[in-house]
Amino acid sequence: MNTIKIAVVSIGVLLLSGCKLADTLTDYTASTLCTKIFLSGLPVAHIMKTDIVPATLGTASFVKIDIDYHEKSVKAKYSRTQAKAIYRENMGCTLVGEVSESELRDQTLPNVPLAYLDPQQAWPYGSAGVSAAAGVNLDIIEQAADELFQEKELFKLNTSSVLVVYKGKLVFERYAPSTSSIPQFLCFLFLKRFQR
Repeated sequence: MNTIKIAVVSIGVLLLSGCKLADTLTDYTASTLCTKIFLSGLPVAHIMKTDIVPATLGTASFVKIDIDYHEKSVKAKYSRTQAKAIYRENMGCTLVGEVSESELRDQTLPNVPLAYLDPQQAWPYGSAGVSAAAGVNLDIIEQAADELFQEKELFKLNTSSVLVVYKGKLVFERYAPSTSSIPQFLCFLFLKRFQR
């Protein structure tokens, strides 16, 4: 989308929706960037291109962004509206709103011991990863995954990960090159149609 089209769409949507668009736009931009930078470790340009700009019909191109890597926060400003999202260890990202930032940062979680995941045991009880499952046609799953990762000109999918669970077992996983093995979202395929 070129700059003129983005500007026209942005102004049109702003006029039609009133002030709520600016709130939604800044909240979405700040929280999504915060999560994908500080939890997933993705680069800002990638997040803007594949997630935020397409989801906002290009209006996010006009959002002023301020990322503080030291305090792990993201500010997003559009028109006269501003939002801030902060990252807190073991809690993820939170938008600062009615509860002040200092109150949010002072919150603590109870000490919950980490569960042991046996490296020899399959998911979900261990971390051994993909396991073989009888009755699963992996060729068909591979073809479906190929389609999901194929980017089309008009409607880009921006798939970051595909995981397939069959009868409680993880039987397939694939990640985009920009994504670590910790997925941003899970795409579960129900496999009755993939059975031999």
